[in-house]
Amino acid sequence: MRVAIRDDFMSFMQEDIASIKGPFFVTGCMDRRLTKIFDSMYREGSTIVRTAGGFLNGSQGVVEQLIKEYDTGIVTSHRGCGAAEVVVEGLKERQKVPPDIYDQVVNPFASKGCKDCTNVEASSPEMQKDYIEQIASLHGLGNKSIIMRCMDTPKPMVERPNKMELVITTPLRRRYSQLPGVSVNDDTKYYLHCDPSSPSLKCGVWIAVAEIKVGSIQVISQSPRENEMMAKVAETLKNDPEIQKFGVAINPPRLYDTSIKVGIPQKPGVTPRDRAKLF
Repeated sequence: MRVAIRDDFMSFMQEDIASIKGPFFVTGCMDRRLTKIFDSMYREGSTIVRTAGGFLNGSQGVVEQLIKEYDTGIVTSHRGCGAAEVVVEGLKERQKVPPDIYDQVVNPFASKGCKDCTNVEASSPEMQKDYIEQIASLHGLGNKSIIMRCMDTPKPMVERPNKMELVITTPLRRRYSQLPGVSVNDDTKYYLHCDPSSPSLKCGVWIAVAEIKVGSIQVISQSPRENEMMAKVAETLKNDPEIQKFGVAINPPRLYDTSIKVGIPQKPGVTPRDRAKLF
């Protein structure tokens, strides 16, 4: 598996993405300041996975499908990451982080000897790459090309506003402009694109409500077959006392409108059943 580490984001955009043949997958953080970057990286047929800090622990099912579908992946982290701050808090005072969140996102960095945000942000891409490689090896798919990136965080259009929102979808397979009610220029929104049944969802939601202090959560469905599942996600969050104690508003889910047809090309050799597992 070829691995390239790039720290100069503009060169990365101009050179590395241009050199990739065909669609690819991208993993990264749900941070509101990165949405324009991920949108600009999108290529037809690609998939974007965003979790808290870009951490992939707890996302095995999604990773398995990504490595089966794509030959190339881009793994990113960023400086000034709020999830990295949560990791550091957990490293210093374990009781500040719920046990399951600690096991998922803090303990891996503790075993690497990370002490501060700089260590966490610098170590994250390689740790996520190693996680992908381990799963690829289990499936006999070791010939993947994974590009690792730790990027500077763009300056937000506005400082952290009072009314922030967490938007939840399955792994994103379209541009942000194709999501209902979404504008790529709105940097008040954090985006969590993951398997709704995975630990990554709970981790991302907890960090969003407990640490980032979002005021609302919006669940969006990307396809008709997701409507029932995403409606249940919204209902579960609405009735979760651990979420409700923070006073977060759970908006009515935006379900897929079958009158708006958005094509999602399939890669040859990937069956509809395989693709459906991602949702």
